[in-house]
Amino acid sequence: MLRNVFKGVAIAEGFSWLALLVAMVFKYGFSYEHAVAIPGMIHGWMFLAYTALALAMWRTQGWSLRTAIIALVGGVVPLGTWWVERHLGQLERDRSGGTVTAA
Repeated sequence: MLRNVFKGVAIAEGFSWLALLVAMVFKYGFSYEHAVAIPGMIHGWMFLAYTALALAMWRTQGWSLRTAIIALVGGVVPLGTWWVERHLGQLERDRSGGTVTAA
């Protein structure tokens, strides 16, 4: 359950970053000062949710410190959450022998 929530938030956080990037183009390219207000707030909340879930996953899912650090750094790198999600999926496939089962 927590894994699925983390996956959804990781993907949504990446999309919120893209929305913020588009809003920044409007703000700085077309002088529309308020363009980043809503996307910026959404992205901020998604980042906080992603960080909290990454810490919860580390504690409850038995992640190594290395995996936790990768996940947290991935939250700071633009679109890094998408890479982290893909990386975690690959780790799960490797551990389960090539097939991922719903948990």
